[in-house]
Amino acid sequence: MFERYYQRSPEASPGGAPPALDYLSYAQSLGSLIGAWMLDEASGDAIDSSTTGADGTINGSPSRNQTGVIPKAGGGTYGCMVFDNTGTDQWVSIADAAIWSVVNTGELTVVAVVRPEATSDVHCFVSKGATDNYEWDLNGGDFTLGDDFRVNYRQLGSTSIATAQDGGNTFDGSTWFCIGATYDIAGTELILYKDGSSAGSDTSWSGSNAGGTAAVAIGRHGDDFWYVDGAVQGVLIFDAVLTPTEMANLATYAGV
Repeated sequence: MFERYYQRSPEASPGGAPPALDYLSYAQSLGSLIGAWMLDEASGDAIDSSTTGADGTINGSPSRNQTGVIPKAGGGTYGCMVFDNTGTDQWVSIADAAIWSVVNTGELTVVAVVRPEATSDVHCFVSKGATDNYEWDLNGGDFTLGDDFRVNYRQLGSTSIATAQDGGNTFDGSTWFCIGATYDIAGTELILYKDGSSAGSDTSWSGSNAGGTAAVAIGRHGDDFWYVDGAVQGVLIFDAVLTPTEMANLATYAGV
């Protein structure tokens, strides 16, 4: 059983500005962080900076500790992981656990800071699911609105329970985004966030999810497709629905 230690979220400073922390320490202060992979290591596993300790296994040879965008409180920036899936498959896998399933937690928030390359395909930045074990995914790519961000909550088959989508973006290999999603089973609400603001939602849920056994994947879909071309850092999972203010604060700390 995982043990977690909770802290009270710090108050915002006058004028509503975030308190003087950085992206990771602010996430840790919220009291519901169950996974945090900054992806700034030069070698070895992808370290989980939450109290869960679910380190990720590196698959393939992504470029490690490259220049990222997220500022550190003490100066400089956190490094990032750059995936180049034009030749060999590259991703990070995190072993399955009940805490990654929305059906077990009731609420979930997933956040990632990404710099996608231009593509006619799809980047799956972070997901949990594979064949007959689909649960949730956070994507960007050429869906129906051009360069879209899209989040899904799915039945264990491939059918979507809820989907939210945002178009009109530019994936050019130089623009960073802070994207996220909040999942609320009791409220049957899925909200997509981009750079700290709500960018789409779905409250017309259809179906249910029993909770699967697939790993969490960073950099691809669990079914061995939708590999990311581009940079990823600051992947966070919370077992709560973060508030709009908390999502906005994370985007501010992300430096996007």
